[in-house]
Amino acid sequence: MPNTNPPLTDEDSYEKINKLASENSLADYGLFYGATTTNFNISKELSKKIIGMKMYLNETFSTLKLTNISDWQKHFETFPKNLPIVCHAEKQTLAAILTIARLSNRHVHICHISTADEILLIKKAKLDGWNITCEICPHHLFLTNDDLPDGWKEVRPKLETSEDVKILWENLDFIDCFATDHAPHTKEEKLMGTPGFPGVEYMLPLFLTAVKENKLTMEQLVEKLYTNPKKIFNLPDQADTYIEIAMDEEWIIPDDGGHSKCKWTPYNGRKVVGKVRNVVIRGEEVYIDGNFIAKPGFGKNVKLFTEKIVKKNILERDDSFEKQRRASGDSISPTVQDLSPIRQLGRSHSPKDNPLFGKHVIKVEMFTKEIIHLIMEEADRCRVNVETKRRIHKTLAGYSMASMFYEGYSMASMFYEVSTRTRCSFDFAMQRLGGVVGNMDSVSSSVQKGETLEDSIAMMESYADVIVLRHPEVGAAEKAAMVARKPVINAGDGTGQHPTQALLDLYTIRSELSTINKLTIAMVGDLKNGRTVHSLAKILCCYKDITLHYVSPTKDLAMPKEIVDYVNKNSIHSLAKILCCYKDITLHYVSPTKDLAMPKEIIDYVNKNSSGFVQKEFTNLIEGIQNVDVIYMTRVQKERFANPNDYEKVKGKFVITPQILDEAHEAKTDDYNVLGTKNKLPILMHPLPRVDEISREVDADERAAYFRQAQNGLYVRMALLKLVLGVD
Repeated sequence: MPNTNPPLTDEDSYEKINKLASENSLADYGLFYGATTTNFNISKELSKKIIGMKMYLNETFSTLKLTNISDWQKHFETFPKNLPIVCHAEKQTLAAILTIARLSNRHVHICHISTADEILLIKKAKLDGWNITCEICPHHLFLTNDDLPDGWKEVRPKLETSEDVKILWENLDFIDCFATDHAPHTKEEKLMGTPGFPGVEYMLPLFLTAVKENKLTMEQLVEKLYTNPKKIFNLPDQADTYIEIAMDEEWIIPDDGGHSKCKWTPYNGRKVVGKVRNVVIRGEEVYIDGNFIAKPGFGKNVKLFTEKIVKKNILERDDSFEKQRRASGDSISPTVQDLSPIRQLGRSHSPKDNPLFGKHVIKVEMFTKEIIHLIMEEADRCRVNVETKRRIHKTLAGYSMASMFYEGYSMASMFYEVSTRTRCSFDFAMQRLGGVVGNMDSVSSSVQKGETLEDSIAMMESYADVIVLRHPEVGAAEKAAMVARKPVINAGDGTGQHPTQALLDLYTIRSELSTINKLTIAMVGDLKNGRTVHSLAKILCCYKDITLHYVSPTKDLAMPKEIVDYVNKNSIHSLAKILCCYKDITLHYVSPTKDLAMPKEIIDYVNKNSSGFVQKEFTNLIEGIQNVDVIYMTRVQKERFANPNDYEKVKGKFVITPQILDEAHEAKTDDYNVLGTKNKLPILMHPLPRVDEISREVDADERAAYFRQAQNGLYVRMALLKLVLGVD
């Protein structure tokens, strides 16, 4: 809004204010031109840079009040007709400006209506065909003049009675937009009677709670926060811009005002449902789980976008839009999915919009960034349910109330290798969801009598709905998938891949550091045989600007060349591959010998599939982990060595101790974080089991994330089972 200091009323003030906004904004923005008694002729150049013109017709906290009706009329006559005129007009002033707009034969948008009289007047005008849109602030729907003490309750327009609030809710169909009128005055300013409330952070949770209480529908919420504002203000499309919400999360609005610099909120103490987990703007993560990731200056002026803007807007009298707005109870948006920029964590995924339904999960190459986000959203929901001890609905149990017999889902757990975390987390995940598990291993089964893998798969799938397979042979999961009619999930195939471990590794990194892009990750240990690091390196290629350090004790244990090449192309075994979904990542491959280095095929994979990745190889632990964000430790796997003497040569060569962890990352006072100090770095991850590569003294360190990482396996595998089986 233009009521800044100085107010935005001409080209010079625009340049000053836009410069400040461009240097400090975290989100994309648009600027309004403020009407005065003299600035009737706006230049063509300036009109291309603004969203519209704001006219203040009543007393507010600004110097822009217009009292002369002739000035109003002149602005309506001279202001470009392709831009909206937005008016702060209360009570009698509202009737006057509606008449001016009608006589001028142009659209007017009314800000923050607050009384029953105002909405009833607008309703009548709309039903009579007048070209009007309007908005309301959350405080005029959720607060009355009795809810706050003097001084604190000052806002313009003022808070009204409970009867006004009731009638406003009853006429929600005639309100086009929700707007915050965000005015974050400090506590000291409020004690002096300064009008205005902070409102940005809590508007969406308040309205999501209203949806839960059946006061409005999700379609109406999307319409009033996205569809209609985009039409009214002719806003351009914003590619890859959306938010992710934990729809079922209940929480209390804090007293400290959250992220607002004013440190207070009129909604403190309210219990709300629905929490914003992630904000993505133009493909970049801006906010994740309470942390702002973007730096000031990331936000752009939407009027300066180069993308093609919306061709049709409300000012062009879209008749279909007007007819729908005049019809009480009708919704503009046909479906939430068609128009919403909101990605709901609580939304069920039906088979038609679930790309994993009925699919095998064999390699990380199958994952796109969108599929990864889908899994993480579902994992967040499962995590909330587990951590809050909430009873998870019988997702997979499938009880029939008519016949009272069990007709649920079942999982075949086929483990040809010993396993603790993968096997148990899959078993518990299925049971937490209400399903049942049937176990088969190579020791106590007919495998001892010579039964082939293919025959075992055919037998087990006749009992189960999904198969989870761990096998020592590379490619075993693919072989199983070729003969299976039911979905097969690869739980690790020899030195090949481990896609579900890569997913939970990504989930852990995001949970610990709030982002995945632009990280430096050191992969340490037996990188040649480590399927977990192979998969993670590949899946990271979905992201960008990542630096990978490959640290192996010998060159023989280095990261395979095909993984390095893949990362170079797409952007380490499973971890290295899945990281290719991200960007701006630095990977350090640290192995105790060249023989244990990352295989060339993994390095090639990352080179081929990544965006802005850097890969470095080390055989010195201290050098390889210097100033990294994540250390991904792996054990030197005795079972992968044909000669026990070769194993003894490298065993114990790399050991992480508290002292080494302290020396790995220099504290930087200039690190940006809008919330304050960053997490203590680096975080230490390990797929487990460990032998001696991590000192027990590290376990109590906050940077030790490996047990939290193992716990995350439950949530990710719960999510994956739900999606593969296609159930709510």
